Amino acid sequence: MRPILKLENLNAGEQLKYSDQSELCFRLINEKKPVSYVGESATVLLKNSRGEIEFSQTVKVAEDNEVTFSIDQPLNVGHYALEVIVGRQYFPSDELTKIRIVQSSAREIEREAKLYGVEAIKQDVLKSTLKNIGDEVTKHITNMNEARVVQQQVPLAEWEVVHDLDTYPVVTVIDSSGEEVIGDVTYISKQKLKINFTSEFSGKVVLTN
Repeated sequence: MRPILKLENLNAGEQLKYSDQSELCFRLINEKKPVSYVGESATVLLKNSRGEIEFSQTVKVAEDNEVTFSIDQPLNVGHYALEVIVGRQYFPSDELTKIRIVQSSAREIEREAKLYGVEAIKQDVLKSTLKNIGDEVTKHITNMNEARVVQQQVPLAEWEVVHDLDTYPVVTVIDSSGEEVIGDVTYISKQKLKINFTSEFSGKVVLTN
């Protein structure tokens, strides 16, 4: 079955060097019907192989439904699944859009050391290493201004979520195994919502503006 929502890669490829903050551009495509998303808020997520969110950034959709962003934090070398959330729509419908982070060459690291100092390079490496620890990833996301993570420790079929975003956020549910789960979201207020599922489980909720 062909996916309805797609991301068109407008870049030269899908590979970035470690700490490269070049702008990346993708076009939102709705195969079902022509839709303009220009001016709407888009939340860009990068997920690791376990389905955990390693990077989050909110931008505005530009002309021709283009979404442009840059990865402004060090990410570990590896493949990351790209997901763009606009309203209640998730691009792409499949999980085939990937971004690959590769290690910088020794020459580039040497050049960065001369420009920024050896201690700055050490700090980048330390941050990258810490991001392997699940608690550090959750802590990083929780502290972001435009995202909140709420843990659900007790397996339930109905989750009640209280937050401080003061808005009706986009909701992403991830179970304890790292898989995304779809539920029925009911907004009670700008600080409270409920999510109903077909069965009981535990995990976490990622809320983004």
